[in-house]
Amino acid sequence: MSVNPDWFYRCDPTSFRKLELQVEELHDMIATLEQENRQLHARNARLEKEQDKSTSDVNHMSLTINELFDRLKELDELSILEILNISSEEIVQRFQDEIEEHFDKLVTKFEDEDNEIMGREEGTYES
Repeated sequence: MSVNPDWFYRCDPTSFRKLELQVEELHDMIATLEQENRQLHARNARLEKEQDKSTSDVNHMSLTINELFDRLKELDELSILEILNISSEEIVQRFQDEIEEHFDKLVTKFEDEDNEIMGREEGTYES
């Protein structure tokens, strides 16, 4: 593409200066956009690295938690309750539905135990 040199000399200096300012402004805008683009790429790379690390941590933790679950399943119930520091109150709160389902059986068991204790106490007073 050839430029007609006469056009350059015929331009009004004010118009030419306006064009120069617009070109400078465009260069500044391009530089700003390029800088923002670099910052966004750096941010995306950081986020991807964090996400990879987070995913890796979660995968590692999943395996560990699953192994822990398997190991806990091998223990007796009382040991698990002691390790997890679970109280009788927490068990009753958590299993209220099951307790209601077995109400009659539980009441009978407690009454039998109470009668047994009362029998022992009566026997000790007699001797």
